[in-house]
Amino acid sequence: MYEGPFGPTSPEAQADPDEERAGPPWEHAREAGGYVLAYFRTAGEVLFRPQTTFRAMSLSPRLNLPLLYWFLPTLISTIVSTVLFTAIGRMFRAVLSSVSGIPMASEVAATATTPGLLCMAAGLMPMFFVMAAYYHLLLRLFGGARRGFVGTFRALAYVNGSLATISWAPCIGPVIALVWGAYLEIIGLREVHDTTTARAAAAVVLGILGPLTLFVAMLVYALVTGGLPGLADHAPIPMV
Repeated sequence: MYEGPFGPTSPEAQADPDEERAGPPWEHAREAGGYVLAYFRTAGEVLFRPQTTFRAMSLSPRLNLPLLYWFLPTLISTIVSTVLFTAIGRMFRAVLSSVSGIPMASEVAATATTPGLLCMAAGLMPMFFVMAAYYHLLLRLFGGARRGFVGTFRALAYVNGSLATISWAPCIGPVIALVWGAYLEIIGLREVHDTTTARAAAAVVLGILGPLTLFVAMLVYALVTGGLPGLADHAPIPMV
């Protein structure tokens, strides 16, 4: 039977018992040939076979492996994207300077530093727990959280850890990751929690729009009440 892009909108059978859920290759790294191979095998299954993968997702209360699956690729992807963005910025400024003949300003603050990367790494894990709790609360509000916080955490960890394979690409990578990630999160939450597509989609869409709306509101408020921090104290550039 054709299931459509999101599969069946309602569960047709009881979920498999937890002990029969084998989980992705990442949780059986030795059998999969090591953690590197297990990561790419798991990422391929999550990205291209999400329904099958999340339907068999282990619901073990141990969160160390899914957390590690998300954290390491995300950290590497962030570092790579930062380096690429800095390099592209330097090249763009060099070309613009050579064409216009005007020396471009230096970008001391644009280059990633070791202390900055360490601070970023330290803040990633707490932020992910907050995000997982936020999504789980939304799923509960819509009546779709049938498997507890563990199910939500595992689904989000494996989706976002897999998206690290493409999110590092400058400009287009984050856009693809956002759109594709929303689709995968809907599939993951639906299959793990054995709920409906509508409930999972409502939680994911609101989960994305909530922080985005808050950010836009803060930006508008800053512009209306005195400009962005750090810009109000600078004197205007004299016009010739």
